[in-house]
Amino acid sequence: MKSKAQKRRHSTPQHRRSAWRRFINKTRLLLIVLGILSIVLGAFLALLALIQKQPLHQPIWQICAAYVAGGGVLLLLRWLLALPKRFRRRAPPSPPVSPESPAGETPLDRRSGMVLVLVLVVLGLTSALLLHVQHSARLTQRIDQRIWQEARLRVALTDEAFHRIRQLANDEDRAVDHLRKPWLGYLETERPDGITTISRVLDLNRFIDINNLVLGPDFTRANLTERFLVEAMTQAGDFTPIERIDALRDWINPGDDALWGTDFYMQRQPPYAVAGTWLYSWHELRWIEGFARDYFARQPLHQVGRPFSADIVELLAVVPGSRDQPIAVNINTAPSAVLASVFGPGAEHIARYIYIVRPDQPFRSIDALLAQADTALFAELSPFIDVRSTHFLIEVRAFEAGAAAGLRAVAHREQGGRVHILQWVL
Repeated sequence: MKSKAQKRRHSTPQHRRSAWRRFINKTRLLLIVLGILSIVLGAFLALLALIQKQPLHQPIWQICAAYVAGGGVLLLLRWLLALPKRFRRRAPPSPPVSPESPAGETPLDRRSGMVLVLVLVVLGLTSALLLHVQHSARLTQRIDQRIWQEARLRVALTDEAFHRIRQLANDEDRAVDHLRKPWLGYLETERPDGITTISRVLDLNRFIDINNLVLGPDFTRANLTERFLVEAMTQAGDFTPIERIDALRDWINPGDDALWGTDFYMQRQPPYAVAGTWLYSWHELRWIEGFARDYFARQPLHQVGRPFSADIVELLAVVPGSRDQPIAVNINTAPSAVLASVFGPGAEHIARYIYIVRPDQPFRSIDALLAQADTALFAELSPFIDVRSTHFLIEVRAFEAGAAAGLRAVAHREQGGRVHILQWVL
């Protein structure tokens, strides 16, 4: 409890003026500290901006200008608070330390202790802010480096893909395609910029194209694609393929009485509608009834070579795009299981004949099969077989410093060598 004498002394005008001067002195000292720290922080940010990449310059310079301007404003306020003292007459000497004050403690000691606490708090906040700015700058730099690296990888992927496309276009003998073509298979390239690319060209005409199920009205012959699919699925160990093929047809070209139409798929969770057009990729098959992920799994190694143990992904292909004419199977590049599926039961000898003869002398015309096949069978199969390839899958992978990217393209090559891109997926 304060005594009456203390209350009277604290209420005097002289004591109030002294308390006001102490407050002003503390405020001036705090403004000096904050102003100098703000300017120092702005200088540090300016130095940080000089060593950062170009995209980071503008935001860091803006923060730097804000801190320097704030520091200048604080120092100006400190100077304005000092103006009254310059025009005031010299104040009388400070009163001696009162007996009520603790031993050894003066008003100056108390003021200095409070200012020290404020300075430490400001230093702590400034250090935390500096760490935050540095962490943000590093994170932004990492993101920019990753974007830059992804852009470099995409350029490498595109360059390699167009290199393989030029190989297809510049083929000297486009009338016949076989397994010894130089553009087939894998190619590894070490680029001058340190990026490694691995690419391959896959002949899609060596497979049976699923999208041949639905052909345009200009194709007036019998569409044998369903029969080919039945034989191919049986070769892969599927002995009940009819329902899957019906589901495929209803997905591509649903009719009013389609059993596997939109009404069927709307009952699933989540519900969805049929595409009503050609398949775009293998992944779309998993949305169709009967085609689960396990259906496309490869056979175990101990099953290789046994009857009905072919891999379904080595027999079928998905070439995007509508067509009036079927995409023919190239008898010079097709696997034995595909040849057996195309020629069917009763004509296995033709498939064996092709498989034995073509390594030494690729077929230059399907007319060479007339001696092995009867006229009716040859006429029936002629739109679906050929000795040249028109569609290709180009796959590229690029690697650099632990990062990787991939590209997948489907290309169509005309007889004259012009190549069209049907699908381009990065």
